Amino acid sequence: RPRRTTVQLSAGRIPTRDPRPVGETEAAASDGEASLRPVEEVSPVDGPGREGGPTHRRLQLPTLASDFFGRSVELAELESARTLSHFRILGLQGAGGLGKTSLAVAFARRVAADYPDALLHLDLRGQGDRPLSVAEAQGQIIRAYRPFARLPEHEQELQRLYQSVLGEIRGILLLDNVTSSQQLQSLLPAAGSGELGGLGRWLTIFTTRQPLNVPGQALVHVDPLPSNDARRLLQTLAPRVGTAGDRIIGGCGQVPLALRLIGTLIQRHPEISVETLPARLVSRQSGPLLGGPVENALRLCFDLLPENQQKHWRALAVFPGFFDLTAAAAVWKLHPDLAAEALAQLTQNALVEQDQATGRYRLHDVVLTFLESRLVGVEQREARHRFAAHYQSLLHEAEAL
Repeated sequence: RPRRTTVQLSAGRIPTRDPRPVGETEAAASDGEASLRPVEEVSPVDGPGREGGPTHRRLQLPTLASDFFGRSVELAELESARTLSHFRILGLQGAGGLGKTSLAVAFARRVAADYPDALLHLDLRGQGDRPLSVAEAQGQIIRAYRPFARLPEHEQELQRLYQSVLGEIRGILLLDNVTSSQQLQSLLPAAGSGELGGLGRWLTIFTTRQPLNVPGQALVHVDPLPSNDARRLLQTLAPRVGTAGDRIIGGCGQVPLALRLIGTLIQRHPEISVETLPARLVSRQSGPLLGGPVENALRLCFDLLPENQQKHWRALAVFPGFFDLTAAAAVWKLHPDLAAEALAQLTQNALVEQDQATGRYRLHDVVLTFLESRLVGVEQREARHRFAAHYQSLLHEAEAL
């Protein structure tokens, strides 16, 4: 069907900030600051930057899946909105598992040369039960540039500091899993002088499942993969699918996440018959949380895991963002060597994602929702207790320095 690009031309003001103080969640800073990772320091700007003020840094975007390809139509729509229509706010809207984040990262890397000072990525965790508040999000970006700054308690002062940090930078801000138009507007860099035409100092890219309505945005709808791209993805992951490929693609709804899960499953388990796999996918009744092919794929992957790996995978639902090996070992109550082996198994099965640049791990937000519904009772309480104890010990160690 024809693709849709929604555009709004009117100007708008930034609304009142989230009143919740940043300090409420700093105890979980290790998992909350998941995606802001300074990796390369650029020369400080003239003036205040040389005296302890803001140092411009290039912040790393998450690593792309090695099998990302296609999406040429969506990439062309984004580029047209940016260069021909001069939109500074580009949105990707669609259901979970369609690859919005990978698409946003691919586009950001493609145009990064036009925004040389910063590539900022922040997962707002809008689909989970512990989303970031506006104040927390602003605090993370401020801390990335001014790690020793004291964050104001009042929202207006925090907003001024946030805009001050971004004010001298020409960069890309990628906001993942945005939940509302107000949240998005609250995090937009303020338009500077001379930004009425051209590319502007900032490009904001956001992903969302909800259709948002923000002045000055271009919204691109992300749909399941076209048939040819879905075939290429499945063939890349599992060359042995043969004639069953199209039926497996149909069972996965041409959704990239479902295809990646099932393709990896086929390749990692040669004993699985590809001829019977489509029926096994369809026979699984979707639950109320996710529904459709993604949940069917997750249920199949879960059921085929050994019991101990099921337990390990479930327990990772306590992490709302990125985590490291020591955190997983603490939650699992395992020696780090054994935890590393368990994480390697889950990662190789595409059940856990690993950022190759940092070595840290995370669950896709759809996978997180799936596992949260399965981590219950005593098992949930124990995992949460170990999670809290681990990060509390890190805070004590930091205070002792």
